[in-house]
Amino acid sequence: MQIIASLPWPARQCGLSLRDMHRKPHLPQKICQSCQRPFAWRRKWARHWDEVLYCSDACRRRKNWKEKSA
Repeated sequence: MQIIASLPWPARQCGLSLRDMHRKPHLPQKICQSCQRPFAWRRKWARHWDEVLYCSDACRRRKNWKEKSA
């Protein structure tokens, strides 16, 4: 019982163990519009996750380059 009590609050609420705390299978994922690879939610995208389309700045630039050359 002491192990559960010593976990941070969000981990206790979700029922996670110490080993599971650093794994992130529960994060939402999207497919990048440029490279078609899956990418996971990141904290810096928290406020505008619905608007995120690309996994990186490189993919975002590559998309803009394709539009200009077409």
